[in-house]
Amino acid sequence: MQVLFSVHNQCISKIGSDPIVDDSINYVQAKFKFSGSIWDNVVKTAVFTYNGTSYTIVLSEFDDCYIPSEVLKGRGFTLGVMTSYLENGVTKMICTKPCFVKTVFSCYNEKIEETHNVVPQYDQLLAVIASLEERKVDVEEGKGLSDQNFTVIEKAKLNSIQHGAQENVIEHVCVNEVEVSSLNKIVNIEVPTKTSQLSNDANFATHDELDTSYYTYEDSTVNLDLNDNSEYLLSSDSLQTVNISSNAFSSRGCTAFVTLKSGDIPVSIIYPEGIKWSGDNISDNEFVPTVNKNYALAFWNDGININCVVRGIDA
Repeated sequence: MQVLFSVHNQCISKIGSDPIVDDSINYVQAKFKFSGSIWDNVVKTAVFTYNGTSYTIVLSEFDDCYIPSEVLKGRGFTLGVMTSYLENGVTKMICTKPCFVKTVFSCYNEKIEETHNVVPQYDQLLAVIASLEERKVDVEEGKGLSDQNFTVIEKAKLNSIQHGAQENVIEHVCVNEVEVSSLNKIVNIEVPTKTSQLSNDANFATHDELDTSYYTYEDSTVNLDLNDNSEYLLSSDSLQTVNISSNAFSSRGCTAFVTLKSGDIPVSIIYPEGIKWSGDNISDNEFVPTVNKNYALAFWNDGININCVVRGIDA
């Protein structure tokens, strides 16, 4: 159990109305809340008085202590706090006025003669000094107080790190084993975006070297006469009608490719009979384009039929 007391300068008062029961041993604690600079950084002693006898207890670092059982004998006791210290060679002592603390009788009737928790004040001060000695840090020249401790190896490692250094910094950037220079930590690596920037070391055939003929149409109505080894690009977004004839496509082995777009209104494809259709949007050997779709048509003559495979993707 903890009983709170407020100490402001030289005045002390009990906080709260919880009763303190007599005959308690090492149970009831007095906890002090100090205000006023006179109580800063000093050793404080609580003075408990009962029936003319005073008992002094040095407060812990948390400003509390057990109330001695010797004062819990009936009806109440008085309490104060004091401190003394040297300032410029002069002894100063500060005391609060006494505060009467009322207690209530307990169910225990026998008299307690033993001293249970009161230690002479001198011995208490020695215990406080011994505790401080265990925690003190000796002053060493060139060093300050810190809660961060480093070994010699760790300190040497820290000293070897340059100012502003970053962890895992890339030291060199190479492209195809050729180092790329950097400026202000920025590395610019140029990536080819055109085939003209590449070397044709495998001697692939270029557009101009192929025998294929390329035709582009931008009209809404297009008439196509399929020719061998030809590609036709119908680029209009509003393409409506495509008329396909195969007059020049009668030899075996002929091939031709057509690319077109069917817009919001499906394009109409008109073609000669006898073409054998397969692929997307084919129904009963008829090509029926749908809206908003791109189509690729591959024609070839196998010596018996003109065939066409259709592939369509959503536009």
